[in-house]
Amino acid sequence: AGSDVLAFQTGGSEAMRIDSSQNVGIGTTSPSLSSASGSASGLEINGSVPAINLNAGSSDEFLIYGGSSNANILVANNNPLRILTGGSERMRINSSGELLINKTTNSIGTAGTAISSTLGVRAAVDGNIGLLINRLSSDGNLVDFRKDSSTVGSISSRDGVATNLILRTASGQGAGIGGANSGVLPCDENGLQDA
Repeated sequence: AGSDVLAFQTGGSEAMRIDSSQNVGIGTTSPSLSSASGSASGLEINGSVPAINLNAGSSDEFLIYGGSSNANILVANNNPLRILTGGSERMRINSSGELLINKTTNSIGTAGTAISSTLGVRAAVDGNIGLLINRLSSDGNLVDFRKDSSTVGSISSRDGVATNLILRTASGQGAGIGGANSGVLPCDENGLQDA
């Protein structure tokens, strides 16, 4: 019949079932995923909406599901999505959309890296280099500074070793300082130094 199920029992209790909609439930007798949310505790695998739901209760849901043009991971009730290795947390995405690496708070006083659209990038280390930028093969800008998408300054390498700090003025002309054998010298916006 249309409502028939294939059920598996252990010790006289149902352990798993496959229903007529090709939904699979382990630890639940009602695997009825119909959208991007689960309905019961246990493991649910949905046949119509490509989805796997791991649910220990309404506050602990973890859902992986797909659509016509995307794949999604959902964590219920503003809980963070955490990645652990060796039993320790290494990375999380919290309910504010912040990516936290080797830390659980965005505090600049805690070692680790935090990335978000409101705080930018915050990196804190203890006794090591805080930021390493390596441009391979060619000279040019190592860092660009922008305001409203327009370049307002840069830090660049020149002749393989020299570092130039360029500041652009409102009129579009720029000047800066550059490293030289004799010390720090003024330079133009192209990094050419005044002798």
